[in-house]
Amino acid sequence: MRGTVFGRVATWLAIAALGLWGIRTTFGLVAIVLSERGVPRWDPAAHGYAAVLLAQSVRHGDALGFLAGVNRQVTWPFVDSILRLPAFLLWGDRYESGDLVSAALYAGSLVTLFLLGLKLHATRGVPAACLLVTLALLSLTYLFFGTTTMLEITGAFLLSLTLVFLSRAGSGPGWRRSLRAAGFCSAALFLCKYNFGLLWLLPLGLHESSAAWPDWPARLRRGASRLLRGVKRPRPFALFVFIYVAVLLGILVTGGGEVRIGGHAVSLRTPWHLAYYLYVILLIRLFLHWRRDPERLRAAWRSVPERMRVLFATVGLPLAVWFLIPYPNRVRAFFRFVSNRQEAASAGALHRLAFYPQAFAHDYAPSPFLGYAILALAVIPPPPSENRLDLGRLLYLTFWIALLATALHGYQQSRFFFIAALLVWLRAAQSCVWLIERSMASVIQHRGVRDAAWGAGLLALVGGGLAIRPDLAQTRATHRAFESPAGFGAVLETVTREVIRSDRPAVLLGYSNRLSTPLVAWQLSRERPEVDPSRLPERLPWLARGSGEALLQQRIDFLKSRGKRIVAALPTADSPLLDGEYRGEVWADSVIVDRLARSGDLISESDTLFADVGVRVRSFHLAAR
Repeated sequence: MRGTVFGRVATWLAIAALGLWGIRTTFGLVAIVLSERGVPRWDPAAHGYAAVLLAQSVRHGDALGFLAGVNRQVTWPFVDSILRLPAFLLWGDRYESGDLVSAALYAGSLVTLFLLGLKLHATRGVPAACLLVTLALLSLTYLFFGTTTMLEITGAFLLSLTLVFLSRAGSGPGWRRSLRAAGFCSAALFLCKYNFGLLWLLPLGLHESSAAWPDWPARLRRGASRLLRGVKRPRPFALFVFIYVAVLLGILVTGGGEVRIGGHAVSLRTPWHLAYYLYVILLIRLFLHWRRDPERLRAAWRSVPERMRVLFATVGLPLAVWFLIPYPNRVRAFFRFVSNRQEAASAGALHRLAFYPQAFAHDYAPSPFLGYAILALAVIPPPPSENRLDLGRLLYLTFWIALLATALHGYQQSRFFFIAALLVWLRAAQSCVWLIERSMASVIQHRGVRDAAWGAGLLALVGGGLAIRPDLAQTRATHRAFESPAGFGAVLETVTREVIRSDRPAVLLGYSNRLSTPLVAWQLSRERPEVDPSRLPERLPWLARGSGEALLQQRIDFLKSRGKRIVAALPTADSPLLDGEYRGEVWADSVIVDRLARSGDLISESDTLFADVGVRVRSFHLAAR
């Protein structure tokens, strides 16, 4: 009895200490956001500016403008900007408004992870929850993303929230309500970032389908047989679809070409518009079937298990509607986003498979040794269960799919493992608690003694975590390095002032990760909200470093022929910002401006040097020849 009381007291002390640790960490992240007044780079600026546009529509009561702002977001859909919208309404269109939401989402993720951890073990959920939150608090990468306007922390929060609802969607009372909430959160995760959604929806579909249809292997064989019979004797519509898909695959593999129809040339170089048309055709076909025989479709719908119907209504239907909207083309945006990046470096199979385990051990764990130990725990299969909807089985499947999908993708960065890292922690926490409880049960028969041991272990866990917790000074340094320094704000102000100084349209040379299109648009909306966004300076196609003489001369001739004002914001040779990435981004523009100046074709209008950041902003036009 005494052991049980000690265990409970120790457990509550550990939970209280963990809660205070999480609160203190969150306030530390907020302090970093408010004190580091840097200028966001491309992706954070794009995510923040999307929320700014929505906030402006809300302030002006412009419902159509709000819907248009939501509709425009197809590369990165709208869920993240909706979640950040309240901060911009409360604190204005400051650059740090979106970062404050990230700190709040970080805190929300800690809460949802704790609630989820309670479901990882039937009797030792609290230790699993404490271990799970401790692993998150010890991750420098998670701390950093709690200070910047990026989609990673939003995705982590949405996935953990989805799993919380799903863990409560078993066979007990209220399971439908919990499953609906999990379905809507799953759709929101997909509409936050496509690859986040895919990494979750694929294992969720497999898990739920195998539970709904235990005889799925026999069903799969029967379906394959029907498909083969259909191929041998295809109906007209099936033949049409087969040919259509073959054409799409042919364009995708070969790059397409041009065909002539009725004397007119038709370009068939990208399959995405054709893919959207096929999607619409299939929906029309389904609608016609429903009109012709509605009772048959109703009967087919009723034959589907209820859980699958709930998930289709809350996940499938919203996404089907999203992809049906014709403009901008969401099908094209989706496939372009999830396909391999062209700049992805080729790597061998072993290097590709080892990249993310190494990234996890070094970037997501307090030390490489602990990182590899956590990974080893994660790969242990969950304890066997008769429940086909067992949460551990789903987490294990999702973990492996996320690990393999990220490894196989051609473009690899440590931050792309962000969602998978969450799954590693979940699996490691479940395996660790299961192994310890199983070992203790075989050695210690008395329940009270085991409770006391668990309580003492939790105190040791939280105390050890506090002893090795990351110094937030490291997070501050990482946050500062991820932004341009505050002095770059003066560069940005001068650029926007020079752009709108004249009625003549302008071209901006110097677009880069530091000086991005959404950043210039955001700054313009802050300084001169009455200026139409169409006044934004034109961005010319990027020329890679080392581009040939012909391409450089072609660009110079193009600028001369356009007769536009030119604003150039380029780093000086001794700029402290001039790292390898920045140098490569502005190399061609720097060479072109230097040649124009030496040739005498450049007629200067203004010239300002910002010595503290090593950037020179010049406004000029070209002499007529």
